[in-house]
Amino acid sequence: MRHFLLPLAVIIWVFCSCGSNSFPNGQTAAHYLRSTIRDNYYFTGPSLDRYYAEMDRFYARADADMWSQYAFQDSLFATGEYFPDLERRYDLESLPEGYLQHRVADAVDQWHTSPFARELDFADFCEYLLPYRVGTEEPEEWWTEYRRTFGGVLDSVVARPGVTLAEFCESVNGLLPEPHRSYTGYPAGKPSGKPSSLKRILGGTCEDYLGLTTYLFIVLKCIIQRGS
Repeated sequence: MRHFLLPLAVIIWVFCSCGSNSFPNGQTAAHYLRSTIRDNYYFTGPSLDRYYAEMDRFYARADADMWSQYAFQDSLFATGEYFPDLERRYDLESLPEGYLQHRVADAVDQWHTSPFARELDFADFCEYLLPYRVGTEEPEEWWTEYRRTFGGVLDSVVARPGVTLAEFCESVNGLLPEPHRSYTGYPAGKPSGKPSSLKRILGGTCEDYLGLTTYLFIVLKCIIQRGS
């Protein structure tokens, strides 16, 4: 399974695909997923826990905005090496019990029910709807919370008669924090942002924006495709 580290400019919505209408069962999808994640890993450690706890406290501030977030992060990282104790953990050895089964069940349900995904063949389903991570972030069952937070807004856009691709993309873009000014102060070795943190960002790096957008497109039954 390829990582979804694709240029943000080429993330697009595809309304149909030349695929089979047959739906292999969840066991088939689970077998595929397990067979492709041997090298997937994430980082964990006290410094990373401390970072996310600090960011939680920041987001609770009344004056929180992009500029204050960047200043706050600069103050955190000013002491030098911030993530000295990170441990690499491989998914096959450490994912919570039932995690992959839950991901497969959700993805298969969306494949069966989404008018924009049901034409996908199995290969495209595995490539675009089944993934559960975008980089080296801690694994979370993010899909239900993302759908709860963002689904209603964009479902209403899609349901409008005659909605255009441009209108939908503008709506997705409207969910991203503005202004879109990239942060450049992360220390070396910082893992990818975890989904629950990305959902709250007020600004970030290109990788942060890409991670957030990728999660949004997956949960909204969109297809992420590499441009020519």
